[in-house]
Amino acid sequence: MATKARATVLCRLLVAAMFIFLCFFTVSQAAEPVKIGYLVSLSGVYAALGEDLRDGLNLYMEQIGSKAGGRDIQVIVENIGSAVVTLTRRRPTNS
Repeated sequence: MATKARATVLCRLLVAAMFIFLCFFTVSQAAEPVKIGYLVSLSGVYAALGEDLRDGLNLYMEQIGSKAGGRDIQVIVENIGSAVVTLTRRRPTNS
């Protein structure tokens, strides 16, 4: 009787180990590149700073070969502009 119980437990452990292996160690197919969005001001007041930031990111991507974790990285740069915005604080009214 103990042998049958031991065999059942080992069988369950083997099935659990195979399930864990298949969940975490599957062979990935040709993965699409990871897309990273980079919002930076390329026009207006902060254009020079934004261009420097963009160029620095592009330089870093060239140095690492545009790969991370074995996957290609695609950086999408978008211009958010830079308008000088003045914020005013609304004062509470005394009622």
